[in-house]
Amino acid sequence: MMDKKLRTAEEKQTRYFLFCRLRNEGASAEDIAERLLGPHSSPTALYRDLRQEGFPVCQDCGAYSADETFCREHLREIEQKRARGAPPLGGETMKLPPASKAEDLFREAIAELSELIDPPELPANLSGWQKIREKRKRRQTVGSLEEYLQGECIVSYSVEDRAIAAVQDRAIAAVQDRANAPVIYRENYTAEVWQEVCEEQGVDPSEERIVFEEISAIPYGAKKAPAEILVKLIGAYVLADKPLKPLVEILNRAPGTVDCVKLDNHIHGYSTESRRHIPGMLDILRLIATEVRGGTGRRGPFEELTDKEV
Repeated sequence: MMDKKLRTAEEKQTRYFLFCRLRNEGASAEDIAERLLGPHSSPTALYRDLRQEGFPVCQDCGAYSADETFCREHLREIEQKRARGAPPLGGETMKLPPASKAEDLFREAIAELSELIDPPELPANLSGWQKIREKRKRRQTVGSLEEYLQGECIVSYSVEDRAIAAVQDRAIAAVQDRANAPVIYRENYTAEVWQEVCEEQGVDPSEERIVFEEISAIPYGAKKAPAEILVKLIGAYVLADKPLKPLVEILNRAPGTVDCVKLDNHIHGYSTESRRHIPGMLDILRLIATEVRGGTGRRGPFEELTDKEV
């Protein structure tokens, strides 16, 4: 990895030549950025650095660009945006409600997401049944989530930490009604998962169901997507504009097989050969935010010019 704070013209030239060589060899933009800037660096940050050092690099895609900022392809896109025109600004001017009024709602949403990772302690003054209900709620956290891939489905269930469960369950065993204990069924699980749960609970694997005397597991079933807990947290991670590579390396059993371009398309959208824009996650969120704010939501790419393009 090259030193991020280059000191001499020779070092700058060396980095640019290495950048050109890696591009010609077909290295991915993400790998080049990490090699020249450091772990989890973005390609656009590298392009911007090279441009500021005086090298002919498009700040948007890294291609050769003799123009001031963008390559010819992106200059053509900018001209097309200008030709299509910016969103109309005519009509009555109306001041929108201050966004600060929603601060408490945002805090509440962020707090609920945080509790999926760090659940709060159980209050000491809860009754037996209140403890049972709160325990079930707190078990639905990412720390207790276990998942298995079977075919195209992800089998999810939640299991408490055994040391904590032993103490808590003994404290409420006297008030727990067997009829209200959670039940899981063999047909909803892989043979591997069923064998593991049966061993943990001391049940014969030939049984068709398990009634948990001590609340220690909650099944989420088999779905095409992971458990909703993980869907929400991954979505929040993406919205925080954090790099996906570290997350993929941790959560995917074969990270090298992940199509990063496809992931990026899911997030930012993409254009087909016929120039039809397929919206991504951020496009949909912009549309939702626009309509929540009282604007006119239109499907398609958001083509407003940036301050660099005006």
